[in-house]
Amino acid sequence: MQAAGNGARRGMPDEAISFGEVILLSIPFVDQPEFGRTKRAAHCDGPRIGIPLASDDAEAMDVAVQLVRDAGFDPAVVGDLSQAREFDYGTRTYASDMTGDEVRGVLGGHVRMFRFGKLQ
Repeated sequence: MQAAGNGARRGMPDEAISFGEVILLSIPFVDQPEFGRTKRAAHCDGPRIGIPLASDDAEAMDVAVQLVRDAGFDPAVVGDLSQAREFDYGTRTYASDMTGDEVRGVLGGHVRMFRFGKLQ
C-alpha cells in the first residue's frame, strides 16, 4: 500500500465506489489460488487474454483501457454501457480466457476499435 502513494486506500467495494473515480479490484491469490494459476497465462509472450470493456464516458474508457494494458491483458472496447450485456455473466466471452482477437471475433460488430486514445 505504501508504494501506491498517499491517494491509495484499501476497503470494501462500496467504500471504493464512494471514494474514487477509478476502482481496481484486487483478489489475493491466497483466497483464490486457482484464479492466479489460470490467469498467469495473460502475462506470457504471445496473444494476451482479451478483456471486453464498455463505458458511456470516453475519459473513463481511456483509463480502463490503459489499466487493462498495464495489467498485461488486451482491451476489447465493445461500446457504451448498453452493450455490456454482450459480455455479461453467462455469455460466451465471460471469464473465457479468450485472446483479445477471439473476444473481438465472438463479439463481432459490437466491438469498436480503440486507437490513439480515442474510440473509433
